[in-house]
Order: sequence, then C-alpha cells, then structure tokens
Amino acid sequence: MPASISADDRFAIYDVLGRYSRALDTADAAGYAALFTPDATLQIAEEEFRGRGAIREYIKRLTGVPTWPGYRHHNTQILFEEGAGQRCRVSCYSMIMWRHRSGEVESRQQGFYRDMFEKADDGLWYFAERRWEEWDPDKLDFYRPAPR
Repeated sequence: MPASISADDRFAIYDVLGRYSRALDTADAAGYAALFTPDATLQIAEEEFRGRGAIREYIKRLTGVPTWPGYRHHNTQILFEEGAGQRCRVSCYSMIMWRHRSGEVESRQQGFYRDMFEKADDGLWYFAERRWEEWDPDKLDFYRPAPR
C-alpha cells in the first residue's frame, strides 16, 4: 500500500533526511542524534545503536571529531513506501562521496536505507528506525518497491 500522508508531511520528512545528511557531513553528532526518537534504533551494516545517546556517541566515534579526516557528502533518492497518520516507511539509496583534505574525491560507499519515521506530539517527524546496508547487486528483488 503506498504512503498516504500529506504533502506537508512528506516535505517535513524530506527536511529530516536533508538535516541527517548535513549533520553527518559536518560531524554534528548532537544535531544528528536529535533527528531520532528517544528510543530509536540505528543499524549501520552489522552495528546497531539504540537511543539518542548511543547514536550520538557512534557519530562522535565515526567522525573522529575534532580530527575529521575528510568531508563526506551524501546523495540519496527517496521513496515513500507506505504509511498514514503518524508513521511512514521510507527507503532510499545512499551514495557517499568522500573529499580528502588533499582535494582527492572518491566514491566511498553505496548502500540502501530502510527507515521508519514517526510524527511526535511536537508535530515534527523523527527517525524511529534507520537501517543501512551496503548495496548488494544480488538483492535487486528485495530493493524493488511494491507495485503502485
């Protein structure tokens, strides 16, 4: 069943995804963690983190602040899969480009996110779950969206 949420809610979720990429790309661990519900789950490949505190500490470790060795840049394409009201499932590709301090640029990772968003009492949308895995060309059926 396709997502039947309002255009305003879709734009709000796009904003969360944009803030996610910008927070990660600028090593803003606090801003990154604030995009998740207090009891959210973040799974990156085989690692799983539960709650904002654990997510914030993971980002601090990942980015190596203050010795961030380069600059990440996320590119994603978003698909609203299903949802209504206060919950929405979204998926997107992930391609992470890396610019080294030397100026060299490389494609670092290609992956796939599966997300569950929740709209909180404050009217804002947050990640309740975010799961990333490296792109696997043998799983094309798994990545395909449901028919419209």
